[in-house]
Amino acid sequence: MTSISTYGFINAKVRAMRSFLLTDAIYRAMAAAEGLQEVFSILSQTHLRGVVEHATAQEPEKVEQALLREEIQRIQSVQKKSHKRIVRLVTSYLERYDGERLKVLLRYWHRKSEKEVPIIRERIVYDLPIDAIVMAESLGEIITLLEGTPFQDVLARVAAEYQQTRTLFPLELAIDRLVFDRLWRTTGDLSTKDKSIARRLLGIEIDLRNLDWIGRLKAYYDLPSAEIGDRTLPHGYRIKAEDIRRIATEGNVLQALIKVASGSHFSGSLPSESESDLKDLEHLLYQILIIEARKVFGEFPFSIGSILGYFTLLRIETRNVRTLYQAKRYGLPSQRIESLLVM
Repeated sequence: MTSISTYGFINAKVRAMRSFLLTDAIYRAMAAAEGLQEVFSILSQTHLRGVVEHATAQEPEKVEQALLREEIQRIQSVQKKSHKRIVRLVTSYLERYDGERLKVLLRYWHRKSEKEVPIIRERIVYDLPIDAIVMAESLGEIITLLEGTPFQDVLARVAAEYQQTRTLFPLELAIDRLVFDRLWRTTGDLSTKDKSIARRLLGIEIDLRNLDWIGRLKAYYDLPSAEIGDRTLPHGYRIKAEDIRRIATEGNVLQALIKVASGSHFSGSLPSESESDLKDLEHLLYQILIIEARKVFGEFPFSIGSILGYFTLLRIETRNVRTLYQAKRYGLPSQRIESLLVM
């Protein structure tokens, strides 16, 4: 069992850190700013002041890396102060960032790109041999380079499919399945109540990730609907395996979103099927996720909900600042920028 005393110190730390997350008022002020320099000025008055040092219009990759590095370091600071059971959960959560790094590396390798990879090179959970992966002669060589990480076995299992299709989707899906499954299994170490809270939030995120995968697989890979239904993530909260198969067959992603939204106090408007595209759906998914994150953070003090809710809000903050930065670089009007933010 995970007791209240186990969470006492760490929840106090998380709630203190929660107060440093950017508010909707700050987002709106940055959206209304005259240009990047005014955005940087506003950010310099927040906990993200260190990011401003990298914020030049000429080097957007450095800004994004600085934002992501800040996000990871804040999660690692919680990890360092946690009880051992919570350490395992937070470590599994951090593995997602290594999974995302590996997907970026595979994309550069697959394209045979000679550009420098815009990626965090510091160790997160695993030491990924970044340059060696990008320069590898074959997927088999990459799999060998991943020895000592959980990614080695999962990529080996789908290597033949990659060779057949010459698309990255089996590799990327295998990575997603691995990191979410490991995180899901780690929640089994928690008390009954904490496990329920953790799996609710994680399950909803899996629902949203599955809808995103269905949309991308149908749009980019021309797979048969039945095959799409077999290529999603397990452990969804509201959308079960039979729902996934029906969505893939009927193509009604919007109805699935309504099902997810119905349990999340979502009060926004849903786009019509004819109006929605992948970007609209992605934004809606994040709106649902932030509602759930705020809910578990606020309703379950002295529980894993406070920690996981904070992590989710932190990731959304990074996404919002990245969106603001790019939108200002391209001179989008403030009203349009605000509509892109997750608040």
